[in-house]
Amino acid sequence: MIKDNLVVLETENLFLKKFVRTDFRNFCALHQNKVIMKYFDGGAKTLEQSRTRFNEIINHQEKYGFSYYAIFLKETNTFIGQMGL
Repeated sequence: MIKDNLVVLETENLFLKKFVRTDFRNFCALHQNKVIMKYFDGGAKTLEQSRTRFNEIINHQEKYGFSYYAIFLKETNTFIGQMGL
């Protein structure tokens, strides 16, 4: 289960949490998916582009206390995407 101090918002079915380094694999899978990313940010990303963006998000979170958040299905603890508030 996710540490409570990482969760920033919770609904009946979902929770949003701060990205941490162990979320990189999920982040990469999302950002390298051509079907999903054709609607966002210029298309699918390379591994290096994904790593750069992920580090930007982590650094922003550390510096300002907010950034994009990872979205998980509560019932299965499955990563389903990201969003910003």
